[in-house]
Amino acid sequence: MGRWLIILVEIGALILLLRMPVIQGWLGDTQDTLSHWLHIIEVWPDQRKLARFNDEIAPWYQTLRPYQQTYLTDVLKNRDNVNLFYQRFCAHPAQNPYINGATLTYFCQQLGEAGLLFKPKR
Repeated sequence: MGRWLIILVEIGALILLLRMPVIQGWLGDTQDTLSHWLHIIEVWPDQRKLARFNDEIAPWYQTLRPYQQTYLTDVLKNRDNVNLFYQRFCAHPAQNPYINGATLTYFCQQLGEAGLLFKPKR
């Protein structure tokens, strides 16, 4: 009986402690930090591939007009943007106001060879 009473008191003290605003803030900050770290770990391989791809196309990229460079910089910010661009303008060609013709064909070909595209789910 005494043992159960001690266990109940400990549980009650733990609940009171965990409900304190200071502890809640600390736990929230810890969760935010861990979530940020996990996100960085998740996107790190994609960012490495994108950086490598940027290095590969750098000579071609320098030949583009400034507005085209700005546009492609936005496209190459993350893998989701790359895949969205590829689906809209490479896989199902539509009119792109920034790049077209041989420039678009070359860029689409390079994207296809770079290994940046998601595999379609079946």
